[in-house]
Amino acid sequence: MKKLALFNWLAIFAAVLFMYSCTDDTNTTPGGGGGGVIINAPTVDLINEAGFVTSDITVDPGSIFSVKISATPEEGTLNDFSLQENGVNIDATRFSVNGVTAAANPILIFSPDNTGLTWEISVKSQETSSTSSYAFNFTDSAGETTTRTIDVTTELGAGNPPVVTTTISGNFDVEAGSLVTIPVSITAGDHPLNTIAVYENDELISAARLYYGSLTNPFADNPLLIPDADKSGIEGDIFVRVNDNPGTYDYSLVVTDEFGTSTPISWTVVSAPTGTPVGVLTAKLLKNAGGPTGTGGMDLDTGDGTGSSDPLAEIKDQGIDGSALELNWIQRISGVNGTTLKLLVPGNNGLSESFNYNNISFKEEIAGLWDAGLDFTETVNGESASWLVEIGDTFIAEKGGSFYLFTVTDINNTAADNNDYYELSIKQ
Repeated sequence: MKKLALFNWLAIFAAVLFMYSCTDDTNTTPGGGGGGVIINAPTVDLINEAGFVTSDITVDPGSIFSVKISATPEEGTLNDFSLQENGVNIDATRFSVNGVTAAANPILIFSPDNTGLTWEISVKSQETSSTSSYAFNFTDSAGETTTRTIDVTTELGAGNPPVVTTTISGNFDVEAGSLVTIPVSITAGDHPLNTIAVYENDELISAARLYYGSLTNPFADNPLLIPDADKSGIEGDIFVRVNDNPGTYDYSLVVTDEFGTSTPISWTVVSAPTGTPVGVLTAKLLKNAGGPTGTGGMDLDTGDGTGSSDPLAEIKDQGIDGSALELNWIQRISGVNGTTLKLLVPGNNGLSESFNYNNISFKEEIAGLWDAGLDFTETVNGESASWLVEIGDTFIAEKGGSFYLFTVTDINNTAADNNDYYELSIKQ
């Protein structure tokens, strides 16, 4: 009986020993620990604070996300940290610890951090639109590892857009062709600012009508690339020259960052000309100076034809050359008696692309067009002369402080004689 009792006790002891030797340990690394000793892996926590990520996120490709993470060894000390994307250690240049770019991956952990640490880790996400799993691994001196994982999905335009505010709103009335000041406060969202674009009725307007910060700094292009110094934010004015033609126009200013996210502001301008109404003369003929005597010039105050050298003339035709009769009309004009003549070309030299002779109603508007005129660069018979005159050409003339605007409505080129002429419409 005693032998049987001893056998029973030995069997019970063996069963208990067997059960103890098969209990799981707390090692998070497959194959680590084991045996008969329980080894606890480090305690690792993602800290929930503003600006730091604790769960899966969606961001723009190549953007930065940050975690604040604590790690404490349960036994021994912390040995190293590694950061992996989809199971592979990422390049050390893609992340920083407490503001310092990592020198290696994994990172060895030394005193005093090896007894417990809190780190701020910033990571550059993948460059392509995809989902990656980022593993933050802390391993202790016994080889036990604890991991915290965040899945990062990258989509273009997923970040916060720029913030754009202005003190203007709704509709306001201005003079046609005048400059409007748009005060703006612009702050970059998740990405640096890239461009500013200005639209009129949903179409990009000429850069010549736009100024950045001051009237001495015109837009080089529209959209304008924002200077490097202003990529984080802008406080200042954008100047917009409204359409020369009276009417109602919808304007928008769109700020776009380097990842394509954008923010618009908009306003409406009702533009109307003001000033002294123009006088209008129509169907006035400037004749070939090579024709009958007493022709070839024009008095722009009356529209009357004169001789090309008549003291009342403001403009004259340049006559003929030695070619055959049907080819001899030079078909170019000049100012005369102290009159300066320029050509107006929409979209050139600051003139609105929408400029139209028919929409000019006031003398002040004519004077305001002067600086946009193109100077003649060629001469005929020693005099500054226009290029070949064509139907639709519009000119501005100045003599003694008086301004004249005229457009060519027709040209009659006769092959049998020199009775050629231009038909003009004149505003003064």
